[in-house]
Amino acid sequence: MINKQNKKYSSGFTLIELMIVVAIIAVLTTISYPMYNSQIQKARRSEGRNSLLDFSMRFEEFYGTNYTYTGADVYTNLSTKPKTENNYYQMSGVISSAGDTYTLTATAINSQAKDTDCATITFDQVGTKSPTTCW
Repeated sequence: MINKQNKKYSSGFTLIELMIVVAIIAVLTTISYPMYNSQIQKARRSEGRNSLLDFSMRFEEFYGTNYTYTGADVYTNLSTKPKTENNYYQMSGVISSAGDTYTLTATAINSQAKDTDCATITFDQVGTKSPTTCW
């Protein structure tokens, strides 16, 4: 016969309790991870937008001196340094044959390419921003 007074009771968690906690953490992670990635992509969009605005400012500076946008892509190093600082966007620009208009484009690359909503962001000499949801 076992003496109940001598039996030592151990305190702590049972295996079932630990498994339930692990299951809850797994469910929360499954729900939150895609939302986290979405927020990271949205934050990285600012790099593409800022680069577009930076190149646009330099294009306008070139136009103010030369009265044409022709040659502004070379002046701004757009043709030699086409990627953003952290390599999330590939920059490109199209200048009209008359040299009076341009369209700058930031195309998502590397890990940012998964951002299908804003895979391509554009800005032109009039200030037209596209797609509007990415600005």
